[in-house]
Amino acid sequence: LMASGGRTPAFDDPRNAALNRMLVDTCLDDCPRSVMISRQEPGTGLPMHSDELNFVLTMHLGMEVPTEGAWIEVAGERRAWAAGKALVFDSSFQHRTVNEGKSARDILLIDVWHPELTEVERDGISWLYRFRSEWLAKTLAYPWDIKQKLRALSRPGQWGRRAEKMY
Repeated sequence: LMASGGRTPAFDDPRNAALNRMLVDTCLDDCPRSVMISRQEPGTGLPMHSDELNFVLTMHLGMEVPTEGAWIEVAGERRAWAAGKALVFDSSFQHRTVNEGKSARDILLIDVWHPELTEVERDGISWLYRFRSEWLAKTLAYPWDIKQKLRALSRPGQWGRRAEKMY
């Protein structure tokens, strides 16, 4: 639904209307990185890894969850998901997931700002994510025109009033 701090085409899909209203009503549509539905099939798992980004906390909201065998381990502590319940963790710590259950595990994954960040830090990180997204979109579409695209992206005013405070 969201990636790199911006809405994806799936956000406007009518099948996601109720979820989108919830995201907007709770101000979670202004997330720093991702909002997505994550499915893990039975008998699968993600190996131990770190997202290496300490400016977000990751929230998993259980949607459809097997009654047994689906869990996440963060920094050596293991927790099971439950439908309608949220788990929040710092994904910069080593973590892994396993689904040993008999059915798929579906969660809503939302990255939220780390509560210790200042507004200026959030604005700066948001600007960097938007810059990266725009740069990738423009340079991948027009690789022969990269210097002009970079100059245009770095101009004050390109990202709106809040980002101008940083110049």
